[in-house]
Amino acid sequence: QDGYIGMNDYNTLIDSLGVDNFLLGDLNLDAAVNVVDVVQLVNQILQSQDTENALEIADYNSDGILNVVDIVAMVNEILGTNN
Repeated sequence: QDGYIGMNDYNTLIDSLGVDNFLLGDLNLDAAVNVVDVVQLVNQILQSQDTENALEIADYNSDGILNVVDIVAMVNEILGTNN
């Protein structure tokens, strides 16, 4: 295994956890927001994967859309440059 779960399994996991039990931006659910989450977000955006059930986690700036703005916000948070 490559250490990643499929989007259907991910969505099932998120549903089972509930929206109160995740760290915003923590796409791989390892309790940290880091470059791995940025890579996963980029892959989700570029591959147009179904993120309907995981939108609460993947939408880092909470605007209801997954795009480069979420990537920039996440990177800024990681680097400590978010104002």
